[in-house]
Amino acid sequence: MPKNNINQGNKPSGKQSYHGTDLISSEYDVMMEFDKLLNISGILNQNDVEFMTYGYKEKNNHVIELSLLGKKLSSLPENIGALKKLKDLNLKIHQLSSLPDSFGELRKLENLDIVFNEFTTLPEIICSLKNLRMLNLNNNYLSSLPDSFDKIKGLVSLSLNENKFDSLPNCIYNLKYLQYLSIGKVGLKSLSEKIDNLSNLQILVLNENELTSIPESIGNLSNLQNFFLDNNKITCLPETIGNLTSLRVFSVNNNELSSLPESTCNLKKLESLSVNDNKLTSLPENIGNLKNLKELSVKNNEITSLPDSIGNLKNLEKLLLNGNTIKYIPNSFCNLKSLKLLHLGSSYYASLPKNIYKLKNLEKFSMSFKDYDTFSEEIENLITKLREAKEKPNAKKDDFDY
Repeated sequence: MPKNNINQGNKPSGKQSYHGTDLISSEYDVMMEFDKLLNISGILNQNDVEFMTYGYKEKNNHVIELSLLGKKLSSLPENIGALKKLKDLNLKIHQLSSLPDSFGELRKLENLDIVFNEFTTLPEIICSLKNLRMLNLNNNYLSSLPDSFDKIKGLVSLSLNENKFDSLPNCIYNLKYLQYLSIGKVGLKSLSEKIDNLSNLQILVLNENELTSIPESIGNLSNLQNFFLDNNKITCLPETIGNLTSLRVFSVNNNELSSLPESTCNLKKLESLSVNDNKLTSLPENIGNLKNLKELSVKNNEITSLPDSIGNLKNLEKLLLNGNTIKYIPNSFCNLKSLKLLHLGSSYYASLPKNIYKLKNLEKFSMSFKDYDTFSEEIENLITKLREAKEKPNAKKDDFDY
């Protein structure tokens, strides 16, 4: 009569106990291999944790999520492909430079995060993961992608920040379901006119590159909602930027722009416009057409005046103008009834609207006091209004920012 095997792991029906959790035997083997590679006595079962950085989740005896943040793995188990139901895999902050052949058998994998590893080339085997929807490759040493990368047709989110691309790999332009693309701080020097192939793109992040221009075809991205171009060398934007009718957030800080296209005023859904640290001398005359704008930041430019239409920005809540040489603020400025935060900074104002104190929702105000004697009446009225808003009847000027 055979003896009952009471060693950890032996279970009937092809299941074994992995530190108290029954898993399919082949998946148990993978987890035990991870134990050896990590030199630990078990990965934590985190079924009750909504967001995990370390551990696994199990459903019906299958591992469905696995997160091993920062454990310095230099290799993965050769049999990792046995995790047939795995949907989410987080391998951030390791020393991986290759993947085992069986990795391509993770057919159910939807989210893969391999940030901060040591990949110089992306293994071709990833291109067989047809259900992959999110891929995060930030902070590796990649300068290219496999030609077959576009076989991951269902990819929705792709992050390639802090790698070594000088141009966007051609295969990316074929990912027609892509909604999120971030490729910042890689030395990107150009963007192809084919960018409009990505017709479903909603978020595009191109920060901290070497871009000097943006292709005209960018205007065809009718679904684009958030567009980030901070810290490049862009000298002008195409007029087609005004065709981005779904755009809500546009940030182009720290570039070399001397003006914004007048077509920018066509962005009727725009809620946030940030053009700090450029060379702007003025704002578009029709900027008041941006009826949904809530935040306008144009700090550290060369602006000398504001257009009358700025008073039409009825939903504007934050206005940052510090670091300019503005001399004239139009009376229409007093129509900004939603304004909560106003930074005028240090400038050489020739006038301030007498009714500036009627900005009834203003909560925070900053301005240089070097010309206080010139505008004492306007400023004192505004301070009184701020005192009332803050319910500080004994407040002094020093309680506010100037």
